[in-house]
Amino acid sequence: MSLIIGIWLQYLIPFSFNSIIIGLSLSIIALIASHFWQNKQFHSKPIFTLFLVFTSIFIGAFITHQSDERTNPNHYTHFIKKDAAVLLKLNISKVLKPTAYYKSYIAEINSLNNQKVNGKILLKTPQSKPDLLPGMTIHVLTDFEQLKSIPSPKNPFSFDYSKFMAYQNIFHQINLNHTAFSPDKTLTNQWENFIFQLRTYLKQNIDLNIHDKDVRALLNALLLGERQDLSPEVYQNFQSAGTVHILAISGLHIGILLIFLNFLFKPVKNISKPVFLILTILILWLYALLTGFSPSVLRAVIMFSFLQIGLQLK
Repeated sequence: MSLIIGIWLQYLIPFSFNSIIIGLSLSIIALIASHFWQNKQFHSKPIFTLFLVFTSIFIGAFITHQSDERTNPNHYTHFIKKDAAVLLKLNISKVLKPTAYYKSYIAEINSLNNQKVNGKILLKTPQSKPDLLPGMTIHVLTDFEQLKSIPSPKNPFSFDYSKFMAYQNIFHQINLNHTAFSPDKTLTNQWENFIFQLRTYLKQNIDLNIHDKDVRALLNALLLGERQDLSPEVYQNFQSAGTVHILAISGLHIGILLIFLNFLFKPVKNISKPVFLILTILILWLYALLTGFSPSVLRAVIMFSFLQIGLQLK
């Protein structure tokens, strides 16, 4: 609980790195001192517990502070100068759901004015522009005015997209409508592009063979982790039934997949246990790759991989 309090406090009142380090160091010293004192004085146990709580709070604040990529000295935000031209070299890493007017992408910044930097940015292109593919590198010539912060909601209590993107360490966006950019002809990350093409191929086959749009959307959510096509009515029905968690790929789906794989490859297990083990775990990780390696899927695949190894070694 105290660790969570530290994370929450760091989001609410961001402490500086030096303040966190000083507080954490003093808490650890006090914790060690109270531990040795506790061995001599039984009544000092509450003091040890108190310093343990403070140490956990500062650890939570430290973890949260370090998760913010802007603390990295090579983050692009440290190199942007006002009223100066900005030449960005970007690598497209993810394609987001398009709107009626724009296509959206997440891109990793490789360099700024030919200086190596890191960080991520949100790109928007008009529907009339050619598609950008994961793994593609583009060069963008812009300025400080075009590098905008992601806007906060204008209506109170509405979804804060800027905060949602900030949790993913994305703080700025560029609209490529009036910004000069040139894509490289070769893909710099063939692996990302291969995964994207595979997901696109599977999605196209689902769309081609399943005519009911709600069933299509449900299959895309369960197989590929893409829930953006679900209609509000379908989502509301799952909420009313108390089963909306089924739509988010997690341990439940990975467990069902593992049970199915154990049944499907049972003849292989009778021939060779090592081959059976490698095959089932490999398929689990391929499925995680297809669904985009979300934290819940990654956590579940790691857990069930160890479970599968343990079951075969007993």
